[in-house]
Amino acid sequence: MTNELTRQFFPIEAVRSREAGTPLGELYEFWHGLQRVKEGALPRDFEFLPATKVGRAMDFMIAMDVSADDPAAYRTLSVGERAGIYPSCVPGAAIGAPKAADEGDLLIDLLWCKANREPFYCEAEYLIGDRVRHIVTLLLPVTDEAGNIERIYAAFRLVGAPARTRVE
Repeated sequence: MTNELTRQFFPIEAVRSREAGTPLGELYEFWHGLQRVKEGALPRDFEFLPATKVGRAMDFMIAMDVSADDPAAYRTLSVGERAGIYPSCVPGAAIGAPKAADEGDLLIDLLWCKANREPFYCEAEYLIGDRVRHIVTLLLPVTDEAGNIERIYAAFRLVGAPARTRVE
C-alpha cells in the first residue's frame, strides 16, 4: 500500500471567500486587519493576539516558534483542543523532525512561509495506509521587533468528507 498526497494551493486572497464564517476566515481577517499588514509589513508577535479577538479560532491553531535558523530547532508552543491534525505536535515538541508522513509537508510549508515572508493557504488530501484525511491549512507569520519571523500560527479545518477513498 503506497501513501498518496493531493494538494491544491490557493492565493492567500482566496481565504476570504473560501473560509467566510469559519474560524480560519475570522483568524485571517484579524491578521490581515492589523495596521502593519495594511502598510505592507508582517504583524509583530505582540500585536497578534487571536485569543482576544477570535477566541474560537484558538481551538484550531498551533503556534510554532520558527525563530531559529535550523529547522530542526523549530518548536511547537501551543496546540488548540481541536488542532490535533498532527498527533506529535505537542507543546515543546520539535517540528523539524516529522514523526509521520504528512508532518513533513507541514515543515516544508513553514519553510516556504518563512522564506517568502507571506501567509500560506492550501487544501490537502492525504491517503496514508488506510487513513484518509482531507484538511485546509492556513499559516500566518508574525515578526519580532527587528522584523524577523519569530512565530508562525497554523490553523486547520477538516473538510467534512474525503474527496476520494483508497481503492486497491
